[in-house]
Amino acid sequence: LGRSAILQAVAELDGQVTYRSGDGVSLAFVGPELVRSRGLTGDIAGQNSEPALPLGLGVVLPSGATIAGTTHTRTIRRIGPLEDVEVSTFVCTFTNSGADPQQIVDLDFATVRIEEPCADISTDRPEAFVNTWWVDPATGTVWRSRQWISGEQGYLDIEVLKSFG
Repeated sequence: LGRSAILQAVAELDGQVTYRSGDGVSLAFVGPELVRSRGLTGDIAGQNSEPALPLGLGVVLPSGATIAGTTHTRTIRRIGPLEDVEVSTFVCTFTNSGADPQQIVDLDFATVRIEEPCADISTDRPEAFVNTWWVDPATGTVWRSRQWISGEQGYLDIEVLKSFG
């Protein structure tokens, strides 16, 4: 909480890229979406969205339709305190909040802000969160995101210094 780290790509398997920090925290992504974490409070053991998030989470889908207003379910799996798997299912909807230029390490990026409010539909102790994505509308590159980890950990702020690939 409140700490920063530069992560380096250490593995790629089946479209999932794993990054590791110097202090041993690891994060795995499919495109811009965080799908697994290790070394944080409330780690994500696995996560997926149905239907799958559009490649690059671009503002425009391949069909030409905009991503705004699309709804999907997000399933998050965590290892519980008794080593059991806890599963939460969320319903999420994308909203386009408009132009929101970003600066990362003295570089300016023309981006739009896409918000993804999600509400838990799977438990009697409902959780809700809002992921935020800053997307280059010309390329679909997500240069910055704020992704929810857990109620204990809160959000992870991610800035891309160099696209993987």
